[in-house]
Amino acid sequence: MTLHVQTKALLDLLAMRAEPALETMTPVEAREMTLRYYIPSDYEIFSRRDVDAGGVPARLYLPSAEKNLGLCIFIHGGGWVFHTLDDYDDVCRRLAVQSGQAVLSIDYRLAPEFAFPTPFDDCMTAVKWARDNAASLGCDASRMVVCGDSAGGNL
Repeated sequence: MTLHVQTKALLDLLAMRAEPALETMTPVEAREMTLRYYIPSDYEIFSRRDVDAGGVPARLYLPSAEKNLGLCIFIHGGGWVFHTLDDYDDVCRRLAVQSGQAVLSIDYRLAPEFAFPTPFDDCMTAVKWARDNAASLGCDASRMVVCGDSAGGNL
């Protein structure tokens, strides 16, 4: 079977990159490489603040001053190894504004330094904390959902 012309062109382009192959890097080196692609968000949001979700770092996005908002707990992707709150800042801003609901983004600890079940435990701790503290966040715990991207969806 032959490759589609566009697929071959993409693979050729990737082969010309100056960066070493991901599998040859340490986790720290690979994370530093991904930071080069980070673009800060300028998407308008009413409020964004970092919170301690039961010992787990998190960031709360509010689309408005309205109280008793629904709460979407967002868990970022990155193969359990990459990404942070900052990498998904634009996604969370847009999710909050376009849904009209609050978003709590969870910054779980990453592998391989923190093996399973640590990332899962961090997420569960943060979800339980959010449920128990929703009112203090301006949210309604009965209108809470959990979603994630890639590895975050798995968690």
